[in-house]
Amino acid sequence: MSQTLSRGLDTLRALGDGPQTIGDIAERLGVHHSTALRLLHTLEGEGFVYRVDGRYRLGPQVAWLGQAMLDQVDLRGVARVHLEELAARVGETVHLATFIDDEVFYVDKVESIHPVRMYSHVGKSAPLHCTGVAKAIAFKNRKLRDVLGRLPQPYERFTPATRTTFDELLADFDAAEQVGYALDDREHEASIHCIAMPILGVDGVAASAISITVPVHRCDLEQLRGYAPDLAEAASAISRELGYFAA
Repeated sequence: MSQTLSRGLDTLRALGDGPQTIGDIAERLGVHHSTALRLLHTLEGEGFVYRVDGRYRLGPQVAWLGQAMLDQVDLRGVARVHLEELAARVGETVHLATFIDDEVFYVDKVESIHPVRMYSHVGKSAPLHCTGVAKAIAFKNRKLRDVLGRLPQPYERFTPATRTTFDELLADFDAAEQVGYALDDREHEASIHCIAMPILGVDGVAASAISITVPVHRCDLEQLRGYAPDLAEAASAISRELGYFAA
């Protein structure tokens, strides 16, 4: 990859964290102010960024590409009605995520009926070692396990409950295999936990997952596990529509 293209992509990633000044971008990229300015001007001319009050923001072309990517994921269209039905039954936030290029991305979301909502975003990547959707995919997908095994350890600790070694995750995967679902028990955010199940493809391998996410103050772990039958019904329905049939 050319250095200019690489820097341009790094600039877009930086702006994904929020509005930035030219100085912010220069520091983030480790380049001179004039180099950052040239990159931003090029991106602005193509509609990928725009400037307001001296700060650059992601532009409409980024939104268009993001939506185009999501529209090309057939999973989203198949799953949407099941996500809505599940969210209506449980009254909590439901996520759909998929495994693409060694990362897990949220590709759809139905919000909770309650005023306190999750701060996840469609299109955002999910940490592989501490989110329910990633763990649900991993216990039914050897490739994702291999990715986790190659990541530097200890993994990033988000809360006191975060698993920071591959051996800890393997124990979670063994437990998930027994019950059919994975848990994020306050591992990514201390105030929330979630239950997640894999969506299986024709080959019986998981490339996606759905989850129910709930604030801990509204639902204890036993209650969270109680959502498993509703979650299983939705995950099975989506898997069947994608061509999976259990032997």
